[in-house]
Amino acid sequence: MLFFVVDYHALTTNYEHSETIDQFSYDTVVDWLSAGVNPGAATLFVQGTVPEHAELHLMLSMITPLTWLERVPSYKDQQQNLSIGDAERLFGYLEGGGRTILSEPQSMLTAQPKMLGLDGEKMSKSCNNTIGLREEPAVIEEKIRTMQTDPARVRRNDPGNPAQCPVFALHEVYSDDVKQWAIEGCERAGIGCVDCKKPLIDAINSEQEVIRQRACSLKKTQTWFMRLSPRGLKKPAHWLAKPWKNSKCRWYWRPLMSTRFWRDTVYG
Repeated sequence: MLFFVVDYHALTTNYEHSETIDQFSYDTVVDWLSAGVNPGAATLFVQGTVPEHAELHLMLSMITPLTWLERVPSYKDQQQNLSIGDAERLFGYLEGGGRTILSEPQSMLTAQPKMLGLDGEKMSKSCNNTIGLREEPAVIEEKIRTMQTDPARVRRNDPGNPAQCPVFALHEVYSDDVKQWAIEGCERAGIGCVDCKKPLIDAINSEQEVIRQRACSLKKTQTWFMRLSPRGLKKPAHWLAKPWKNSKCRWYWRPLMSTRFWRDTVYG
């Protein structure tokens, strides 16, 4: 599995403060390692240190029809595959000599693939509805305590619906041992919203404490971060370079110079 720091991509929204990208790159990797990403089982690299990554993106952006891009939503929001016909047209041209040069990616989703924000909407820093991986316990407690809940529970004795409550969305992730208690207490008005939030605060802070301790240990020395330099990137560079070389020599002559390619794929 590959985890890569998108320092180039960060320029789309942060170009006026590009001096911050190095620190953000470092902090991103600290978060990954602190949260449990195992560098022995996964490969971590910085996008800008692997030139094949940018070159391959350039070639793909030149041959991907705009109509495909317009109907595919952001990968963060929902999964959507190309139709069989589209896949055959695109990947058929990239499979030369019986060898697959670029394999069609398959999704790998967890039980909770998307975390909602504190307001029940899409989690986004710009909406100020997030919980940072290394926030202090008091900050997390304040954020959870002030979360909105089911609007139907105006009074303490009003029954609620957990499916309409952003707090319960977090219980789904953090509170296996008290989730049923929260459901029954909400639906029967057996507990108040403050009562419901207390075990969630404890569960989040318990997980965050492990992350904070790991991050503190990592930040004592930054020598490990040098492994993400070009000299430490032989494996991802090799993985990317091989399909890039194979695809480049084929794209120049057969697909891009083919009238059938433009007629069937781009305009079809």
